[in-house]
Amino acid sequence: MKEKHQPNLAEKILVKAFPFLAGIMNISTAELRSLTSEDPGLARRIAENQWKVDESSRQREKARLS
Repeated sequence: MKEKHQPNLAEKILVKAFPFLAGIMNISTAELRSLTSEDPGLARRIAENQWKVDESSRQREKARLS
């Protein structure tokens, strides 16, 4: 019997961000969903990479202000 996938926090955030990501990537939300369904790890990697980008931006801004 196949276990049902339990989405982690990164995947839950990504699901809410689909319309925004689709706009940035200039593709439809349906196309983005099909990409992530073909590669389940893609959703997690996109969310992790975005967190790293956001974190490094915050650190650069903090350094600039100090």
